[in-house]
Amino acid sequence: DWEEYSEILRERMGLDNKMLRRFYDMAKQTPKRVVFSESNHLNMLKAAETCVNEGICYPVLLGNEEKIASIAAENQISLEGVEIVNLRHDREESRRLHYAKLLSEKRSREGYTFQEAAEQMFNRDSFGMMMVESGDADALITGVFGKYLDTINLAKDIIGIREGLNHIGAMHIVNSKRGVLFLADTLFNRHPNSDV
Repeated sequence: DWEEYSEILRERMGLDNKMLRRFYDMAKQTPKRVVFSESNHLNMLKAAETCVNEGICYPVLLGNEEKIASIAAENQISLEGVEIVNLRHDREESRRLHYAKLLSEKRSREGYTFQEAAEQMFNRDSFGMMMVESGDADALITGVFGKYLDTINLAKDIIGIREGLNHIGAMHIVNSKRGVLFLADTLFNRHPNSDV
């Protein structure tokens, strides 16, 4: 059993991390559709390839097929098992308009118009978040190029905060030689209290 052999080697070399392996195992049991919005970045393509090879998710890359294929070919990255959605292509017009309709209806009380939403659907993060919001995807990975706060505000506007909750938070998982550290909330709530 190669999988078992690999685990034993990692353990002997001190590279074993039971918690991360557990996350991987959980992801493998029910792989989700994950949108990679900044798929013209080499690290995103490498991550998508790894996800396919590990069987932990079904990557959906947003962007121009030719550009993505070119970057992948230059770096010997396989795109097999990866879906590419060119949100700017005419074939995606009906989906862009559908997402724009959903978003403009959701934010209509704020004075947000269909035209504004339709224009916003040419933005990769906005389109990807609407994929998640509408159930066409389960998660979105972004943040290589944009500012963190801008991305979070966009997510709050498009996806929103779960009903019954008032705040968002962040947690970093740091894998160190001393073990795994969970750092929360290092980004949003400067003075957290029991409400946060």
